Parts: sequence; C-alpha cells; structure tokens
Amino acid sequence: MDVQVADEHICADAVICTIPLGCLKRDTVTFEPPLPSRVQCAIDNLGYGNLEKVFLRFERPWWTTGVESPESSPIFHIFLPPRSLPPKAPKRALQVFSLAELPVNAQPVLAFYLSDKWSSYIALLSPSEIALFFRTHYLPLLPNYNSECCILDVFFTNWSADPFAFGSYTHVPVGSVDGINDLRILGEQIFSLKEAKGGLWFAGEHAGLADLATVNGAVSSGKQAAIHVLHELFGKKEQEI
Repeated sequence: MDVQVADEHICADAVICTIPLGCLKRDTVTFEPPLPSRVQCAIDNLGYGNLEKVFLRFERPWWTTGVESPESSPIFHIFLPPRSLPPKAPKRALQVFSLAELPVNAQPVLAFYLSDKWSSYIALLSPSEIALFFRTHYLPLLPNYNSECCILDVFFTNWSADPFAFGSYTHVPVGSVDGINDLRILGEQIFSLKEAKGGLWFAGEHAGLADLATVNGAVSSGKQAAIHVLHELFGKKEQEI
C-alpha cells in the first residue's frame, strides 16, 4: 500500500489509519481505490460531536474555603442558565468541575465543560472576553466569590476548528438505524492485502465497539488493529484485546 504525504512517499505492506472521524467525514484524505461502500456509509452515518473545555486558574481555590461542610464545596456543579446571560448566549445548563479537590496535583482551577452550541459560542470569544463572561455570569454563583477573586489565566480547547480533528468525539446520532454495526465496520479490516496491494485498518475512538469516544477506546482499537495486521501478514493468531 502506498501512502503519499506532503513531502514523502511511503510504501508499506499494511497501514493502520488513526485519522479522526471528523477528518474522514470531511474527506481530508483521499483513498485510492475509494473506500468500500459499507465503510463510507458507516462514516457518513456516525456523528462527530463537539466538546470543549475552558480552564480558569486562580491564585487560590476560593470556592472551597469557608464553606459549611466539605459536601457543600462544588467539586462538580451544574449551572442553570442565569437570567443575566446576553441574548446570543446559549440558554442551556453548564457543567463545572473543580480541580482543587484532585487527589494528586490539585490546582486552583475551575474547568467548564462546553458542548453543542456552547462550544461554538465560546470559540468566538477571546481569552479576555471569556474571563469577563464567566466573571460576570457564573463565578458569582459559587461560594465566597468577590471582586478580589481574579482570574490569572484562561486556557480553552477548540477541537471543532482543529484541521486534524474537526470535532471531539464519535457518537451514534439520534434516529440512527444501525449505529452499532457502523462502529463494528470501522473496527474491521477495510482493505485486505489482496484487494488493494496492502492491508488497511482504522484505529481510534471511532473504530470498533470498545469504549466509544474515549482515549481507552482509541488505545484498545490500536492494539486490536495491530493484532489483525500481525495475523494477516504472518498468520499468527493472537488473543484479541
């Protein structure tokens, strides 16, 4: 099988392709011959969602001090939409996770999980605008907040705009006819050695049924693809992961 990249041509007996589903759905890579119809249909049928994170770092975890009991400290909290939100902001619940209670390497950081319309809304804001947004509408809802609780740093992901991902995770869309089978197809052999002068397998959180949409699933699918390659090339039957 031949692999052509920007400045190099590689010839291999077999290829394990770990390109994310978001890139496969956008045809950022050309396959010649084209992918089998069952594989292309599986790619088209599955969904690829957005999940972004915003991390706000403070000098100290002010939300954990002076609370009545450890149980009232907001390790994990879900905000309902405040009435103060601007008109264009999504009127949906928002989740926040405190990194100050981590058992190892705790940090005075609040992590906000943003999905669906939230991810596209935050992507349009600058770091200073993000800080102002949360300082205005959400931080005052936590215990002990005052004007001296300054945000020292803002970090946020933007997977939906990443040209090497175009999203965050695979999911089976609502109304899917056979999403389980679509996942199974992407975890199987795409091309055999005889069909395309070299074998092709997919690996990633979208390939197969093990731990969909997780890093564990990606690692597991990679191991499984490697086992299949060894069996195809050398006839060694390995125990499946």
